[in-house]
Amino acid sequence: MRDFSVVILAGFLGGVATSSFFDFGLEFVSLFIFLGAVFGFLVWHFSFSNLILFSAVCFTSFGLGILRYEIQDVRPTLIPGKAELSGRVVDDPQRLGRFTRAVFRTEAGAKILLTLPPYPEINYGDKLKIAGKLQKPENFGDFDWKNYLAKDNIYFEMFLPEIISRESGKGFWLKQILFAAKRRYLENLSKVLPEPHSAFLAGLTVGERTSLPEEVEES
Repeated sequence: MRDFSVVILAGFLGGVATSSFFDFGLEFVSLFIFLGAVFGFLVWHFSFSNLILFSAVCFTSFGLGILRYEIQDVRPTLIPGKAELSGRVVDDPQRLGRFTRAVFRTEAGAKILLTLPPYPEINYGDKLKIAGKLQKPENFGDFDWKNYLAKDNIYFEMFLPEIISRESGKGFWLKQILFAAKRRYLENLSKVLPEPHSAFLAGLTVGERTSLPEEVEES
């Protein structure tokens, strides 16, 4: 029991510490917890060695450590108004034709939703220094946009900020590979299938919703 406690504590603290240097995201939280569940099932069903059991506990606690870091509340660190901030793009940007939405995490850990022009193209992992007007999200129509962003710990927005400087390739290497593969897949899909068929298949296979026609998405 003491050994399990050490593994749980080490895994949890390791997840928190690693997340402070790398941007895993909730997708990787799910992956680590899923791997822990798989290893746990193998031990329970097939009576594998204690090494597999320790791996299950370690993966699960590591994933929970990442989750704890991801859900930290950083709202008090920012004040609405003109601001100059440094940080990184921590998720694959949504390319919506006339503009791009990107989740930006400041060096202090606060998340901001940026609305940017389509060019120059912004990608996951880009380290940016930006200047613009920081504001809180506002609901529109019957849609609760404010709480929709809050579920991802995003409490501020910036529309068309000035990009003072940009450095590429500063994200977690595995996420960079996965997002690059996703973009290549979507590009090839659009070459072999016409719209809206390619957008529909992209939504089904990789959850891409940005290019779906409104009537198809509503259906």
